[in-house]
Amino acid sequence: MIAYKLPKAGNSSAATLNLTLADGTTTTGAIAVKRKGSGNTTTHYSAGEVIFMAYDGTYWQVNADYDSNSNDTSTTYARYNHGSFAPITALYRYELLFSHPTDTSKVIPANTTSNSTGTAKTTITTEAFNPYDYIFYYSTTGTVNANTNIGVSYLWYAYSLADIRYSFNTGTTLTANKDVYLVLQMQSDGTAKLRNPGATDSNASAQATGANAGPITQIIPSSEDGFVYLKLGHAYDTYRIALTWDHPMYWYKDSAFRPYTQGRGISSISRSGTTFTATRDDGTTFTFDQ
Repeated sequence: MIAYKLPKAGNSSAATLNLTLADGTTTTGAIAVKRKGSGNTTTHYSAGEVIFMAYDGTYWQVNADYDSNSNDTSTTYARYNHGSFAPITALYRYELLFSHPTDTSKVIPANTTSNSTGTAKTTITTEAFNPYDYIFYYSTTGTVNANTNIGVSYLWYAYSLADIRYSFNTGTTLTANKDVYLVLQMQSDGTAKLRNPGATDSNASAQATGANAGPITQIIPSSEDGFVYLKLGHAYDTYRIALTWDHPMYWYKDSAFRPYTQGRGISSISRSGTTFTATRDDGTTFTFDQ
């Protein structure tokens, strides 16, 4: 495997590579550079890009995630090359999908019925999901029925300019060049749910205007509010974000907005006679005797 910084942009001819190795030897002539195991690489990459290639004995194989069938033909995304994920409810265009907490063959659509960019959706999911796993983006318009496998060419876990209007009520009110967070209510079993769609607390989304304003925000809390903030991505414009490769989680704790520690600290202890009840940060409790 090598990382290669392109000295110039490609052209319409098939790309080849002839390397001189560290020991002074060279490869056997100009070897074709392939993508996805078959197609020749031509104009797919720009000057200055760093691409990763592996020699398979016949060709250089480069960036298997490249797929010109995407509705964004840049290379700043990664496809999850697996065909066995199925939504638990019908899946519509341009949705975010969350990992199922117990069934790894299933995903949970962020919005259960909407196929619209409107800001009054009332169908944002209330299902618990695994916040530590992938968050996928469904990048096309075709409807996928519940419990039906999603086409592999349209399922991405990192994506350039994902349109989140179909999943939430943000409309076109995101602030460009600011991080975007999912606001989570952590559950005692380690799963998460989206913040109550009708949330009206001081940290509720300044972007969303409909009945389900709660799950998306660009506001960092300035006091403890009991929520966890999962970094979804960075806003490109007023309705699209670049999804991050991973999704760190934060909360406001001990006078600072800091990484989330899975909510197992002790927030309070009460006493009744000789029995003490300890409440963890995630709301669960346990008792012990004096």
